[in-house]
Amino acid sequence: MRTSLQNQIIGHLDRIFPGLIIMGDEAKERYEPLFATDFWECQTMQHLIRVCPNPHMLAAMSPHDLIGTFHAHNYAMGPVRAAKIIAYANKVLLPDPELVAIRCQLLPHDVALLEDVQHHIVQLENRLRTLLAQTPYPVWTKLKGLSDIQVASLAAAIGDPANYKYAAQVFRRSGLVPGRNDSGTRQRKGKGKKVVKVGDVYLRRALMNALATLILHQPILRDYCNKLKVSKPAGVARVATARRAMGILWAVLRDRHSETLILKKGVKM
Repeated sequence: MRTSLQNQIIGHLDRIFPGLIIMGDEAKERYEPLFATDFWECQTMQHLIRVCPNPHMLAAMSPHDLIGTFHAHNYAMGPVRAAKIIAYANKVLLPDPELVAIRCQLLPHDVALLEDVQHHIVQLENRLRTLLAQTPYPVWTKLKGLSDIQVASLAAAIGDPANYKYAAQVFRRSGLVPGRNDSGTRQRKGKGKKVVKVGDVYLRRALMNALATLILHQPILRDYCNKLKVSKPAGVARVATARRAMGILWAVLRDRHSETLILKKGVKM
């Protein structure tokens, strides 16, 4: 729901203020964006669409007027940035005023709903952290590349670790097969029939989601995955790396002291 609302807000802004948000590297090469930062990471742009998203009104303002409008809502704004925003509004191709008026009525409702959804997500995540503390899994939160919510998702999907003797049992439950890169619509080693994967879909999703960030922050997994990609399809390499990650994570859970992902002494990549 949060992603849907964010996309809907971007759609409004694309019609209200052309060029305010420039998506894609190719577009950014042709046009200079108002801010280089991503919209959802830029507080100034998010404040701007709350205060005055209408480029017609911005083009008629002075820097002093825009600063006063921001300060009236307790938002920071300086003269240099105010002048930059107004200059940008003056050089864009202004859309039809009636279209802008309609979209400007819809935009605040979507922004308010997004804020409510985000607030609800924060409350739920805090509840997840409280529940996670009651399990053996918080040791995983010390690992670089795993957030509390990712660990909570893995913990919920795996369940009581006492139900397993070794990591391979956990990985087997996910339904992932390291030697293949099939899906529900593509079966390379079959006759083109659809594949229905057995296993726990929630564990599969949680594990692959965790792998996406672990590869970025843990060199041992990143190097292992890159080495496999030399001779195997990317999908197969990622699944095999997920199996390796599960084995190391299980050792961390068992030993309860490691704060990095390492291989056993003598084991080669």
